[in-house]
Amino acid sequence: AAVLGRQVQPGAATPEEVIAMSRQGVAPALIQNYVRTSGMARPLSAQDVIYLHQNGVSDDVIAVMQNPPQPAAVPSVPMVAAAPPPVIVEEHYYAPPPYCGPHWRHHHGPGVSWGISVSR
Repeated sequence: AAVLGRQVQPGAATPEEVIAMSRQGVAPALIQNYVRTSGMARPLSAQDVIYLHQNGVSDDVIAVMQNPPQPAAVPSVPMVAAAPPPVIVEEHYYAPPPYCGPHWRHHHGPGVSWGISVSR
């Protein structure tokens, strides 16, 4: 940031930042280190490589930009699998219909009822 005279945004490196560092005379080893620690904002296209070369970026820096290292793996910490969501079971119990007073079937016999139907 001091060499460029402006704030360098945190995050992955861009071709424009690398060109700016090269034009300001930053050593290629420092630019390579920046790319290694920050990664690249996007993979380089063939047009990007030509553009970087035309703007004075060293071949070694371009090579590092083409193959930035993958982020370091987190030290092996036992992974605990996330528990699946709980299964919710709903049970519904239906009571028999209410009956009309005590022993109502006793008076009419077991399950027999009488009625009259008139049709015209």
